[in-house]
Amino acid sequence: MLISDFAIKKPVVTVVTMLALVVFGLFALWNLDTDEFPEVAPPIVNVAVPYPGASPDIVEREVVEPMEEA
Repeated sequence: MLISDFAIKKPVVTVVTMLALVVFGLFALWNLDTDEFPEVAPPIVNVAVPYPGASPDIVEREVVEPMEEA
């Protein structure tokens, strides 16, 4: 028997089931913890690449720029 046949032959069961779904849905909605303005931390990535003895220009050219392009 298909679900549609059952729903047509037993309308009381169908109505009670729909009412139960609505009641449980409203109950869940009222108990749902929501916040109008939640705390959101922006994603931040820090990368440290040691390059002993190199000047800032060399580090930028040989390390930082290739990492930014990757």
